[in-house]
Amino acid sequence: MIDRCIIPIMGRMRAQYVKRPDVAALMKKLAYKQAEANRTFGVLRKMFNLAEVWGLRPDGTNPCRHVPMYPPGKETRLIVDDELVRIFRQLETLEAEGRPGT
Repeated sequence: MIDRCIIPIMGRMRAQYVKRPDVAALMKKLAYKQAEANRTFGVLRKMFNLAEVWGLRPDGTNPCRHVPMYPPGKETRLIVDDELVRIFRQLETLEAEGRPGT
């Protein structure tokens, strides 16, 4: 996530120079994948919290503050092969018991 989302957009910026508009711009660039944008934002927020703890930024200057996250939505998830096998086995069991379509 850091390599894929944060470094391409903010990789050359020093921690002490990142401002709220920079974080908002990152979120806007990731808007097409809102769930990933929110996860990236969480990582970025933690990074800046640690930057404050380590003395790289003054306390209370996390640029993620007041930048809104995207509302949680329903994510589409694909069924993997193992799950598909279990589903079909369960359907076969139900049909064998005389309960199709239960």
